[in-house]
Amino acid sequence: MKCSEVQGGFGIYWDLPENDSTRMRMNEHLKTCDACSREFQMWQESAELIRTSVAGAEPSIRGTGIANGVMERIYAEESWRIPVPQRLYKLPYKVRRNLTATVAFFLALFMLSFLYSF
Repeated sequence: MKCSEVQGGFGIYWDLPENDSTRMRMNEHLKTCDACSREFQMWQESAELIRTSVAGAEPSIRGTGIANGVMERIYAEESWRIPVPQRLYKLPYKVRRNLTATVAFFLALFMLSFLYSF
């Protein structure tokens, strides 16, 4: 096998059965090619690291805490980046309700006066 074929097959190597001809040819190539064997060693270490991190994985509560901390810092430094819903709803519910009622009243008054003028 060529080095490019072997290196392209590293991703599926562990999915192949032990007696598969492709896997056996890859093993033979890895015994003779130093560059491919170093590359394969890196793939093995990465796969092992992934397996161990997934096996002992905890819920990603820590990840959200970090993300929230980063976003809070960004919002503190650049307040214009705060999402619109978070900016609008800083008013208390009663104030928003009264403001909405006032705007609705004046809009209705305008519509009635507009219709009355015709």
